[in-house]
Order: sequence, then structure tokens, then C-alpha cells
Amino acid sequence: MSFAWLMNAAVIAEALPGLAALRARRSLSGARVGVLVWSGVLLASNAVDYWTGAQDLNNHWTSYIAQPIEGAVVLFALSRWQVKSVARLTIQLLIPLYLVTMLALTLIVERLDTYSMFTNSVTSLLILALSLYTLLTCSLVERGRLIRFDWFWICTGMALFYGSGVAFEPFSRSIVSSHPDLVIAATDLLSFIELFALLAIARGMLCPNPPLNSGGSSPPRSSPLLFSSRHSVRHS
Repeated sequence: MSFAWLMNAAVIAEALPGLAALRARRSLSGARVGVLVWSGVLLASNAVDYWTGAQDLNNHWTSYIAQPIEGAVVLFALSRWQVKSVARLTIQLLIPLYLVTMLALTLIVERLDTYSMFTNSVTSLLILALSLYTLLTCSLVERGRLIRFDWFWICTGMALFYGSGVAFEPFSRSIVSSHPDLVIAATDLLSFIELFALLAIARGMLCPNPPLNSGGSSPPRSSPLLFSSRHSVRHS
């Protein structure tokens, strides 16, 4: 049985970081603006997914366009929280390399009409690693309760959001024809994790403190859903 409401809830929750940013707009920093843009890209991608799905069209291709943009924006946001200038510069220089790599993999290796074999995993692993690195380095230099800081909530949320999906698309691509029910079950689980991740990110956007060094204040056929999540079962 598919818990379709989980996917719908996860998609609706993508608006929470943006709504939180509006409420805390006076404390928006470069990092938080990056998270706000990321939230907007997610929502726009899902809007296209919804429209193409309603037309009974293949909508796998949208992730190959949206995901590199999402990844680049998240890398920028993470770079703004780095404690050391070398780490900040390194991540910023990594952004164009990441985009070139995504383009090369998409054109040479991937198929735009099905789940990703490499690009999704590369993005997820990269953001997972850098989110955990940022969380660790900021925690080592900051005094006081970590839950007061936006980077704590947002990096934790990003690690959950992307870490949970490292193997999802290769897994789905390999079994979607033979076991679409397993793809739906995996999608439900990821939607559940993403929902909590987005809540954590929105919580971070509401923190009053300035973030560190950020320049500011601290299956083959889709299911009948009104919305589609980042990992929803897509039209093939």
C-alpha cells in the first residue's frame, strides 16, 4: 500500500523554508538566501512534474535540469558557513567543477527518460559529506547550545534530505520494471525522511542568530497524486 499523502506532504513542506524566510526576512544572510533559492527550485521542479504528469508525459527529465541547480545553490550556502576561508574558497571553486561534471554525466551516461544512475548519487554524496563537515567544524568552534544556530538545523536537514536518497535512483532504475511496488515503498520512506528534513531546515531559517562567516545575521506510471516529490514515482 502506498502512503500517497506522505509524498504530497513532503512536497508541500518544500515551501516551509521559504515561508520561514519571509517571517525572518530581516535576518536573511547569504547562506539563508541560498536555502531560500533552493526551496524555490524544488517547488518549481515539482510544479513542472505535476503538469507533465497530468498530461501523462514522461517527467524524469526535470530532475536532470533541476538537480544541478539545487546542488550548486546548496554548495554556495554551505560555503558561507565555513569557519576557515580556505574551506569556503574550496567549496565555491567546487561549484563550477560540480556543474561541469553533472553536465558530462547527463550527456554521456544518463538516460533522460528514467531514473538516474550516477548524477543523483554524486549530488547526494557530495552534499551529505559537506553538510556533515560544516556541522562538525562549526560545532567545534561555537560555544553554547548548538540548537540556537541556523547552520545546525539546516546542515542537519540537508544531510537527511540528501543522505536518505544516495542510492534511491540507481535502486529504482534497476527494479522499476520488475518490482514497481518496491519503488513505491522506497518513495514513501524517503518522503517521510524528507518531511522531517524540511521541517529542520525551516526551523533553522527562523533562528535569530547570525550564521558563522555568512556575512549576515546569525515506477513506470505515476501514482494519482496532486503533487510529485523529488523522489516520486515518475511517468516513464
